[in-house]
Order: sequence, then structure tokens, then C-alpha cells
Amino acid sequence: MLWYESPSNPAMNIHDIQKIADLCKDKGVLTTFDNTMPTPYLLNPVDFGIDLIIHSGTKFMAGHSDILLGFVSTNNEELYKDMKMINTRNKEVN
Repeated sequence: MLWYESPSNPAMNIHDIQKIADLCKDKGVLTTFDNTMPTPYLLNPVDFGIDLIIHSGTKFMAGHSDILLGFVSTNNEELYKDMKMINTRNKEVN
């Protein structure tokens, strides 16, 4: 799995999302993109073929301490089922 963000925080480095996604697909590597900085409003990594998109809503909704919020999204049905199964198992254990 490759996990990255663009622009990176705090250096603000810009990476070619499409090129990285294509390279990972060719090698069979799962891609995970942290979309917190650009937000889903400005960037949709799934359009580039990213497998999993992570977004931290905590920073943008209420600063850094009032609430905890975030999500993982995908347009891959198999990954969705895997994540749903993990979430269901965690609820049964807790």
C-alpha cells in the first residue's frame, strides 16, 4: 500500500497523482490518498484511480479539539465490502 498526499503537509510539495496511481496499478499496489489539505470540494482523487481516499474533517469543522471527524471512501466495491466487514467486527467486539 502506498499512502500519500498532495500537496504535502507542511512542505506543500505537489505530486503527480495520475502518474503515481498509474504506476501503482501497474505494480498491483493499493493506493491511499490523504485528501485533507485540498478537501473533497477541490480534489476528487478517485478520478485519478486512487483506491482509498482519507479525509480528516476535524481540522476543517472545528479546529483541532472540539470534535473528531473523518472518513474513508472508495469506488471499489470489494474494498468497500472489506471495510464494512472490519467495521462490523469492531462493533461486535466493543
